Amino acid sequence: MGKNNELVAWHGKVGKLVGWKSRGKHYFRQAGCSFHDANTVAQQETRAKLAFVSQLIHKIGVVYKLGYLNFNTSKSQRSNFFRNLWDDAVTGNMTDGYTVDYEKVKIARGLLLPTYSMTCSVLGAQHKCSYSWTDNSGQGDAEATDKICVNLYNPTKGVSMTFEDVATRATEACQVQYSTAWAGDTVYNYIFWKKPDGSCSDSILVNFFVAE
Repeated sequence: MGKNNELVAWHGKVGKLVGWKSRGKHYFRQAGCSFHDANTVAQQETRAKLAFVSQLIHKIGVVYKLGYLNFNTSKSQRSNFFRNLWDDAVTGNMTDGYTVDYEKVKIARGLLLPTYSMTCSVLGAQHKCSYSWTDNSGQGDAEATDKICVNLYNPTKGVSMTFEDVATRATEACQVQYSTAWAGDTVYNYIFWKKPDGSCSDSILVNFFVAE
């Protein structure tokens, strides 16, 4: 905003300026920029996919705060997880609907060496997942004290259960218990490894199962 000290004063819009008088003095400012929201199909598609991915992140939960703690720290953990879902895991369109490729969902990203012998048995009557692996500490940056983290995601209910630091590589086995309210729902079972400083391995989808 500027004060008009010239002899010529005006009210209203002249060119790209707006003039007015207040308390005996004349002022002017640049006129506001006008724009038109075309609301094109592409814009609608982007907004629809944005809403879908944002809701998916909310359902999976804040496990990404663990899994992306030291990954691409120039961006927030949520932004990194969002990019994984947007670019890799979510396909479809607003007309036919969106789908999720759960094998491409990465709840954790990093260079920490994982274990390559991971197996999981679902103990349905006990509502548990039982994991076993071979200790590969000493290979690369793998250490016996690295901790396994588990995330069980139930898309039907739109909730997940996260188990942090369940066991170490050296223990070679662990169990987690899921909710009895999940009976009949499909559950996606993710694990990743984490060091005390927060560095992680890429997460893997161990399996998916129908809960009893």
